[in-house]
Amino acid sequence: MDAAATRVFVEGVQVGAPLFRVPGIVVHRGSDETGCPVSVVVLQALTTPEQKESFNNIVRCAPLSRIGIREVQDHVILATPEPGGTFRDLPWAAWGLPDRLRQFVKVAEIVARFHDAGEPMGTLTPDHIVVNEELEPFILGPRLGPRNGPFVAPETAASRQIDLGSDIYTLGKLLHFVIGREDPAREHGALPKVEQLLTFPAGLVRIVRKATCQEPRARYASVEDLLFELDKYGRHTEVGVGHPEVEETNLGGFSQSPVRPEPSEQEEADKPVEYVAERGLPAHGRQLGRRVFRALMLAVILVGGTLSTVNFIRGSGQLQPLDAESVSELSVHLESAAFSDDFPPILFAQVGPSWRQLDEDARQAEAARLLEMLWSTYGVRDGYLHRGSALVAQYWNREIILVRK
Repeated sequence: MDAAATRVFVEGVQVGAPLFRVPGIVVHRGSDETGCPVSVVVLQALTTPEQKESFNNIVRCAPLSRIGIREVQDHVILATPEPGGTFRDLPWAAWGLPDRLRQFVKVAEIVARFHDAGEPMGTLTPDHIVVNEELEPFILGPRLGPRNGPFVAPETAASRQIDLGSDIYTLGKLLHFVIGREDPAREHGALPKVEQLLTFPAGLVRIVRKATCQEPRARYASVEDLLFELDKYGRHTEVGVGHPEVEETNLGGFSQSPVRPEPSEQEEADKPVEYVAERGLPAHGRQLGRRVFRALMLAVILVGGTLSTVNFIRGSGQLQPLDAESVSELSVHLESAAFSDDFPPILFAQVGPSWRQLDEDARQAEAARLLEMLWSTYGVRDGYLHRGSALVAQYWNREIILVRK
């Protein structure tokens, strides 16, 4: 289906060149009728039921993907953020190993969020992971990757089996790509040698090897287990699995883990004074709790829930509503507001009737003013403004997206 045909389904949508395609589905950059940049996901005219299901999963799993659904037609989905390119387009040659590993961790944490909900992701390749203009990776939905090639788990290639175990395999292959900056070779041994990576830190090689074992039960049991070992890969004998025929040579200072650097003095100074560090849980344990909560709250919002649900949520200690005076100090256009009980907190707020009287420029200015106040006072960088059950604005890493007029 070409761009001209796409415009038949969604009037006013400007569709750019295809960014990537999988059987039955094409993803374009584009803009909607208001000029807002969007991802344009097109279901082609002739598709199988499985391809149609993958298309529908984009909307169903939007809370887990953390993408915004702008509009849904029979054959077209408009979503935000706009894709700036794919994971393969990132400047891998210019980045050092620490920067490359940080990008991998971001993708792995998205997969872990899907696993928390019992949802397998399916094959991930550098060509099927999207990045926005800030080079932050995001995934449009599950099971959009290929069923063959070097990133595909053997059980997926043989019988189309996709589960949490096959996701660990594809993450291992993706880690191989991130470390070596080239697609991994297909290995057929039960325990892969990973010969392409032998000049890299031994701990990383061991982690890739364990994640990509042919036998699913020999792989990591969870994404969290993989990330836990990635955090300490410099202690190479404690992670992954060795190979009896492979000599481990890179055991020196280059093997020290750079994945979790301590925050700089400037980063510490930029933290709001209200910030209190979370303690008592391992780093990935805290992230796991935040992933579950955010997915739950966004699901509530997107299926039509509003802040009238705050009393129920408050009873479980998950949202902290603001009193009326604090809400009015934030903005005259807000009727209610609440924050997630984590850091950075997420805003959930309802706008009043006066919001409808603002034109688009005024809404942008008010949203910018509100976001600046939220950041300096509460540390909020992400949030959702609603009018009834309709999403009217979204904060995305301190970027503002106006959703509806």
